[in-house]
Amino acid sequence: MELPAAFEKRMQDMLGAEYTAFRASYNEPHKRGIRLNTVKCTKEQLERALPFTLVQTPFSPLSFYAPTDTKMAALPLYHAGAFYSQEPSASSAVTLLAPEPGDKVLDLCAAPGGKSTQIAALTGDTGLLWSNEVVRNRAAILSSNLERMGVRNTVVSSVYPEMLAEKLGGYFDKVLVDAPCSGEGMFRRDPIAVQEWSPEHVETCAVRQLAILSSAAQCVREGGILVYSTCTFSTEENEGVVQKFLESHPEFVLEKPNVTFGRPAYGVDAVRIFPMDGGEGHFAARFRRVAPCEERFAPFSFKPDRETQVHAEELYTSLFTDAPGRFQRVRDRVILLPNELPDIAGLSVLRAGVEFGEAKKNRIEPAHGIFMASRAGNCRSVLHLTSNDPALFAFLRGEEIPAEGLSGYTAVAADGIDLYILAGELCADSHADGDGDALTERAGRRIYAGALLGVGMSLKDAVQLAEVLQLLTGEVALVRKHRIQRGRRVTLGEDESVPVFPVRVLRVDAHFVIVQARKDLNDGQRAARMTGCGVSRHVYNVPADLPAFGFKFFVSHTAVSLILSRQACTQARLPKGSLPSKTSMTC
Repeated sequence: MELPAAFEKRMQDMLGAEYTAFRASYNEPHKRGIRLNTVKCTKEQLERALPFTLVQTPFSPLSFYAPTDTKMAALPLYHAGAFYSQEPSASSAVTLLAPEPGDKVLDLCAAPGGKSTQIAALTGDTGLLWSNEVVRNRAAILSSNLERMGVRNTVVSSVYPEMLAEKLGGYFDKVLVDAPCSGEGMFRRDPIAVQEWSPEHVETCAVRQLAILSSAAQCVREGGILVYSTCTFSTEENEGVVQKFLESHPEFVLEKPNVTFGRPAYGVDAVRIFPMDGGEGHFAARFRRVAPCEERFAPFSFKPDRETQVHAEELYTSLFTDAPGRFQRVRDRVILLPNELPDIAGLSVLRAGVEFGEAKKNRIEPAHGIFMASRAGNCRSVLHLTSNDPALFAFLRGEEIPAEGLSGYTAVAADGIDLYILAGELCADSHADGDGDALTERAGRRIYAGALLGVGMSLKDAVQLAEVLQLLTGEVALVRKHRIQRGRRVTLGEDESVPVFPVRVLRVDAHFVIVQARKDLNDGQRAARMTGCGVSRHVYNVPADLPAFGFKFFVSHTAVSLILSRQACTQARLPKGSLPSKTSMTC
């Protein structure tokens, strides 16, 4: 790999005799890893279900190396949220942060969600995780990943750091700043990062990082922890930022990392990771606030809606065995709020808690997210499948599968793990005449993965159509984890999935009818099962190579409409470039 001359000269001066090993690493494949999601399963359960052996990295007990040729999105457990695809050394920053159950944690530069979901795995369903991403489109991706990983007690916002500092001063026990950087630690994975590098860009990043870190400092309570991290090697963005921050913030002290991985930083108590250390590249420093701070936060103003609370609780207890929490209706959405929540008024919040369902006239229809956030043994109706069961892959393709003996809304689990892949809805037997008879009058029951499609899709939900739309456009994301550039082909940093900017979706039509249970909001009684179109609002990185999964696209200048096609999908390879000139096409 060819590297910028100025970069090579600087690294030679920095590494000395080790530069030879550093330079040789660029001729080797980049490290790839996955991180266990303990919210959903254990290491032993995951290991039994994966097609490869887990080899632990030194950076986190939850982080493991993965084969470079494995298609993670083709694995059912990926869609279930059992693991997160993450570059191994990226998990090191959260290890220094050391979040614990009950902590209130802020991940200030959180998209696409690798470190936020790692924090959630360590805190469980306690405390509060606030994940912020200033770029709105990336914040939507962040929210989607948190939902896939089953995170409950979370807030997702899209505001500037100084706004959060003004609204939430002194609120958090721990704050993580994984700052935008020049991305030198991504060179092996992303050649475009090499082309975009320059000494001037490094200097610009350092100025921005110090400003972000200063805003983050205001959010840390007295005695709280602040961790600063980057995925770059430059001293200007790493040690330089740390030293300048300490000079201007005497209320913080730098603590020793106390970790066994990586190597000491240059002149400060921090940790560095180079490709020779088992990862791609990372820097992390840990500060502690030792002086009082100005508290600028207020409790969340909960406005109880007795009718919504009662009917939501009734529906919740019909679906799950654990105790319901606080529900709040926002227009036609019913939200299960986090256990702890500060005042969010005036902030751009995409998510606060979990979407429980949608209020439609006299009923609530449960949302996909509440099933993804369910736990082992909490679902009253579960269809258990193995990860290699053909029925599971058929389900992920959007097909109906047998579900004898089950009723109502049903979760689908893999390998006995609490991996509720999708909230399936019972539908009429595929051999029936489709006349909309009541479910009890049918010869059999089948379950349908309606959650693979979306109806009434908002702009933030449309982001999740990314991988599918790439088949059409031949384009990739315009957003990088650590750089944002318009019109450039870039990737999403530590994540494997590469979404595009959302396109407004006009409609999604399902070519068959399902029968589902309804919830009456007026009398609190379960209505008779009736015919209805059973699709919800979610698409998860469904791999294009899953057989018999067809999509038909109708393209115009302003919108894309997606129609489910049940015939086999021809694995067409679309040319790179702009949208096709034809008005329609099938892949």
